[in-house]
Amino acid sequence: MKRIGLVLLWAGAVWLCAQNKPLAPLSALLVIPVLSFFPGWLLLRALRIELRGLEILLFSIALSWTILIACGFALNPFGALDETGWLIATGGAMALLAWLAPAGSAKRLRLLSYRPHIDVIALSGFVLALVLTIGSVGLAAWQEHFYRPFEVLELWMRLRNDAAELRVGLHNGDLQERVVRLEIRGERRLIHVGTPMILKPGQTVTRSFIIPPTPEQAPERIEALLFDTENRVLRRTHVTIGDVLAAGRIEKEPDE
Repeated sequence: MKRIGLVLLWAGAVWLCAQNKPLAPLSALLVIPVLSFFPGWLLLRALRIELRGLEILLFSIALSWTILIACGFALNPFGALDETGWLIATGGAMALLAWLAPAGSAKRLRLLSYRPHIDVIALSGFVLALVLTIGSVGLAAWQEHFYRPFEVLELWMRLRNDAAELRVGLHNGDLQERVVRLEIRGERRLIHVGTPMILKPGQTVTRSFIIPPTPEQAPERIEALLFDTENRVLRRTHVTIGDVLAAGRIEKEPDE
């Protein structure tokens, strides 16, 4: 029961640190060392497997990773791969193993009768697996951050309360700034020709335009086009306005 209490105390401390932003980095110090050793160590004790020296360290780390992977597979179908889900899964697994593990310490061999032996092949395989695992995780994280096979550049347009007022929005979801130019066109007229603007990563810009009425007062297709520095069309969208248009001039709003 003492070990179960320690597991619950650990889980509560991790949860409290995660809820407080100033203490959030402390949660990593509580999570990484504990989950890298104790789940495997508790599993060895639950299975009544007695190891010594370097062997118990290596087996505990390897089994801990196995338990974490199993927790991930269990959480994935429920869409619970978040901080709360991981805390419940890992804390519950360690509490269960702590309950199954025998009480007290295992019998130890006499110091004189035990000579530590290092299996070079097993240790080399463990180090190689560790390097490959860390390298794979690092490569996946690098690709997720830098490799963007598709341009994330958005352009939208919608009518506002007055049928003559249009709202045009731009959003740069890329990791690099983009230089773009906006044009607004009617069916037989050019309504607005913008100057090149810089969109920073993650920036959203909106503009409002008052569309001058046509002499015929007929429905008209209004199109917004987004160009790059080489006058290539990056994005385009359109909307059809009705036959009731408010007279006025083109206006701009500050960047939002």
